[in-house]
Amino acid sequence: MMYEAQYNAPVALDIATVTKLVRNLCMIAVIPLVGILYGEAQSENMQGSRPKWWTMVPWFIIGFAMMSALRTVGDLGDRAFGFLDASQWDAMIGIIRAMAERCLLIAMAAVGLTSMFAGIREIGLRPFALGLFAAALIGSVSLGLISVFARPLILAVGL
Repeated sequence: MMYEAQYNAPVALDIATVTKLVRNLCMIAVIPLVGILYGEAQSENMQGSRPKWWTMVPWFIIGFAMMSALRTVGDLGDRAFGFLDASQWDAMIGIIRAMAERCLLIAMAAVGLTSMFAGIREIGLRPFALGLFAAALIGSVSLGLISVFARPLILAVGL
């Protein structure tokens, strides 16, 4: 969004949106699969009863899939769900988007408020250094790729 705003390149926002949606769509399949495989591995190690596969699927994945389906069905055709006109549907999307932004803000604040420096000190310097290294590596690779590929992509699109 910052790139789009600074360089007046709406195609950048479109590409970023599609990329994020594809990644999130893949999460719908990957996260439950990892949960199911992890649950099976744990049950084999403990020689206990195997948990049901649906107990290994996180609730947020189900909610994400339902909201994605709701939005997709609502965007089909001229009237959302066959009875809402475009202005009503857009207003509803605006309200839901504002609620989602506020909920995300609250969740991020909760994560920050529950972070304790004593806990970071307790786990040691090595995990902190590893996280810092990973963040720096991802940032530098991203910056490098942007500096190499951004201009040719923008020129190819015709901006």
